[in-house]
Amino acid sequence: MSYIELKNDKYESLEDLKRLLHYILRLDKTAEDSQRANTITNTLAGCQPAMIPNEYLCDPSSVYHLMLFEVRRRHKGIPQFAKHRIVSFAATDCILPQDVVSLAERIASIYAKNGYITAYGIHADRFNVHIHFAVCAVSFQTQNMFHIQWEAERKMLVSVTNQWKSEFDEMLQNNIQMRQSREAALYGDDIVRYGSVPITAKGQMVQNKRAKIGK
Repeated sequence: MSYIELKNDKYESLEDLKRLLHYILRLDKTAEDSQRANTITNTLAGCQPAMIPNEYLCDPSSVYHLMLFEVRRRHKGIPQFAKHRIVSFAATDCILPQDVVSLAERIASIYAKNGYITAYGIHADRFNVHIHFAVCAVSFQTQNMFHIQWEAERKMLVSVTNQWKSEFDEMLQNNIQMRQSREAALYGDDIVRYGSVPITAKGQMVQNKRAKIGK
């Protein structure tokens, strides 16, 4: 189950923008999975469109200066500098942080196609995997302010997320090994096999519980 949040926080200064980017791209949230029994590398953050070398896209200072360049091109007043969006999933969705990189890129590219530089960070410090987006409020195409209507933006996020989730669920359904590895990470149990019949970590936990009750 996914949850979409369009934050109403006002990022009205460059310092607000800098703090937002530093929070979203924090290495202790995006470079190490501290909750599940697996290790991931620093590939859980990025920026669209890719106007700078890839190794800098995860660096908050680099992304900040990229957005600052666009902000300064606008000669009119700027009431706010960024929009903050969040897409999160339930722990029981069997989703690992690295799974949602494709979704983060897909959403960020949609904002970018509309003219808004978008940074994302997938936070792996909680059991419910979630993606933060920082969307520059000034278009690099027109220098106009962010003008996507709230209803249309939310509908877009829900539609893209649901489509991705449907594709992911189908992939899990068709790939037993993939499903097992994610359930093992979620439930903290090893995958075992009895003969040729695979048993998921969740299924094994149920069997273990029944065995204890039987005793």
